[in-house]
Amino acid sequence: MGVLPPARRHGLGTALLNAAREFAREAGITRLALDVWSFNADAREFYEQHGFVVMRQELWTTVDEGG
Repeated sequence: MGVLPPARRHGLGTALLNAAREFAREAGITRLALDVWSFNADAREFYEQHGFVVMRQELWTTVDEGG
């Protein structure tokens, strides 16, 4: 899910999230999960304000080709 920067802070993200929750309820889904980039502080804050909590973290690195 994403909202373009000029359209942010007008309730669109909340409306989309509410629609996803309603769909989940109607489908008998009891848990929602999502991925968010760690550098995307605005998205992390948005989701945390809507009740999401960190359950797992992934750590990545690159492998040097030269050994």
